[in-house]
Amino acid sequence: MSNVYITGMGSINALGLNCQEFSDLLKNGVNGIKRSSYFSKLSADVKVAAEIGEFKLSEYIKSKPIDKRLLEAVRPFRGSRTTMAIDTLIASVMQAYDMAKISCEDMELHSDRTSIVVAGSNLSQNRNDEIRNRYCNSKEYVTPNYAIQFFDTNYVGILSEIFKIKGEGMTVGNASASGNAALINAYRMVKSGVCDRCVVAAPIVDFSPYELQSFKNLGALGGDDYENNPEQACRPFDAAHNGFILGQGCGCIILESDRILGNNRSKALAQVLSGSIKLDGNRLSDARLDGEYSAMKNAVEYAGLKAEDIDYINAHGTSTPLGDDVELSAIKELFGADNNNLRVNSTKGMIGHCMFSAGLIEAIACVLQMNGNFVHGNANLSKPVAEDVRLVGNKAENYTIKYALNNSFGFGGINTSVVIKNVNI
Repeated sequence: MSNVYITGMGSINALGLNCQEFSDLLKNGVNGIKRSSYFSKLSADVKVAAEIGEFKLSEYIKSKPIDKRLLEAVRPFRGSRTTMAIDTLIASVMQAYDMAKISCEDMELHSDRTSIVVAGSNLSQNRNDEIRNRYCNSKEYVTPNYAIQFFDTNYVGILSEIFKIKGEGMTVGNASASGNAALINAYRMVKSGVCDRCVVAAPIVDFSPYELQSFKNLGALGGDDYENNPEQACRPFDAAHNGFILGQGCGCIILESDRILGNNRSKALAQVLSGSIKLDGNRLSDARLDGEYSAMKNAVEYAGLKAEDIDYINAHGTSTPLGDDVELSAIKELFGADNNNLRVNSTKGMIGHCMFSAGLIEAIACVLQMNGNFVHGNANLSKPVAEDVRLVGNKAENYTIKYALNNSFGFGGINTSVVIKNVNI
């Protein structure tokens, strides 16, 4: 069994177009939630959201020093045929490869020992809806490329083609826990020796008006009262929380093993120690304490740690009353009340709920805080719903994280937790 290290990361979200911007704005407490532009066009009921804005891969890479071979591989995906979800995902993977110092020669050398896991399912709902509307009266003219594009595996195929990935490839659909679930599956593959390197990629959610309206009708989507002050809409663990706020964001994490790193472990950003996925035995959207508690407990035990060793939790923290309350109860049950060595925050307060990619982006946030020696603030936390959990206040704190726990929970009773270790202390 090999140790598994995070060596590269990339993210595009409402707080920045790369990890450095993301880290800086997290630390400075900048809020990326604004009046909705993109989502509001799809559904008038979406008033506020954390959105990226217009993004074109062709424009993004103009000023980037990119190897000609990689640029040539990207060329077929730089035109109008691709979606913003694909454009941003390609860019975030390019960022991660650059951070991990993986050259085109390295890609080709380790091609057969590199795998890919893409987070999410039903990834192209809005694209599917557009095709149906466009060809509803002339089905015989539907573009033949659609036969490839509507599969989630289109993302696997595109990334494997560009980055010369010829090991295993798959998508992992676990609702809002997909990002963490993809990371856990990739970790297991690298640790067991199935591959030496794994690219974990999480695209932007591409909901159609129907998914957005169903969230609204379910009572899960918040923000109605904050159209004039949208930055206050997402309030994880605050008494005024009233529903999650949609976010646009994608991310990529590159995992590498001892076998491929050899003596070059200095490029490791962090180490993944364990991951746990536990089901509630419940198909609905209501959070359950037992499942969340078990996922965290198992992750800590699989890492060979005790609960008191964990000094930071990036909570699922969606700003929904039931979800926040249950998660805090599970944290208290495992870690005890008044645990002064623990800090808890939710990145969603500043970037919204990025749905399928949320867990992976928040794992990136864990590493950024770990390497930056800080914990970011909990946005809009003025009246905490629990006083016996050490929630970070509104502002960032200087803090040294040794062991982080990243929580991500999904509809259908899916609970995931990942333990990440600081390799610099």
